[in-house]
Amino acid sequence: MGRAILLPDVHAGPAQGVTSGRVKRVHAAVGARGGTAANAAAALANAATKLANAVTKLANAATKLVNAATKLANAVTKLVNAATKLVNAATNS
Repeated sequence: MGRAILLPDVHAGPAQGVTSGRVKRVHAAVGARGGTAANAAAALANAATKLANAVTKLANAATKLVNAATKLANAVTKLVNAATKLVNAATNS
């Protein structure tokens, strides 16, 4: 925390409590930027990054699952085609 800043009141008049030429004490917190709000924002950004990474991993896993399902479907199609050929061969003989 810094020291109080003293500013002259150059606009003294009936509405002001300090007459012209007098000094009015103004209390102002002076310190390093950041603090709780900056820490919370950084924590939120880190959490969002982790969530984005998790979603990416999930999407990659889903893609692998779809690829595996496609391979399985292709294998089943080959099996059905082979069975159809066997049935046709047995029927024609």
